[in-house]
Amino acid sequence: MMPELNGYEFLDRKNNMLGQEIPVIIVSAKTDTDSIQRAIDKGA
Repeated sequence: MMPELNGYEFLDRKNNMLGQEIPVIIVSAKTDTDSIQRAIDKGA
């Protein structure tokens, strides 16, 4: 829900450039289990 890309795209770009070693905290309005798990799987 960001203007240029969504949180999943951000995590993908961050992981491709820097790896998953840098922690990221996600704040989201989405509360469904699938969205939460998807973010966790991408390193949030």
